[in-house]
Amino acid sequence: HEHMLFLGTAKYPSEDEYENYLNQFGGYSNAYTDMEDTNYYFSVTTTAGDKERTSEALHGALDRLSQFFIAPTFDRDAVDRELKAIDSEYVMSKTSDSWRNFQFLKSTCNPSHPFSKFGCGNYKTLTEKGLDHLLLELQRFWRDYYQTYNLRLTVVGHASLDALPSTVVETFGQLPI
Repeated sequence: HEHMLFLGTAKYPSEDEYENYLNQFGGYSNAYTDMEDTNYYFSVTTTAGDKERTSEALHGALDRLSQFFIAPTFDRDAVDRELKAIDSEYVMSKTSDSWRNFQFLKSTCNPSHPFSKFGCGNYKTLTEKGLDHLLLELQRFWRDYYQTYNLRLTVVGHASLDALPSTVVETFGQLPI
């Protein structure tokens, strides 16, 4: 799910838009999903210039990131490509001792506890009910859990404490409440 948000939104449909934009400003981004949450983060290079306005780099990056939570596209072809990438990661991880130890730990806990569930998937397990079903599940998950009550945002920048919140409202203020 987290990977899909990087691959296009209604406002920025190009799959490479976010990364290309960040690269223009010497930036990067990444995300990871932990046991109970997903974290998205980025960094852009700006100068400590005008304190009264947020830099173009930060404003544009926040605008693009906010669209992950406003209108992701969940393109069917991109889902299939991401599934193949996940499958590749799964195959490579099976020989990792740390991954094996983690799976062993999961297998020894109470089977009715969510931690006991298999925490990874491969192409076969993720498409058992078909790619279209998975696509609907991704959209449902986004609709159910990517809600403002569930989101937290932290912004650090050179601009003043008046300018930064103003930029956050301009970009993330479009999220449905």
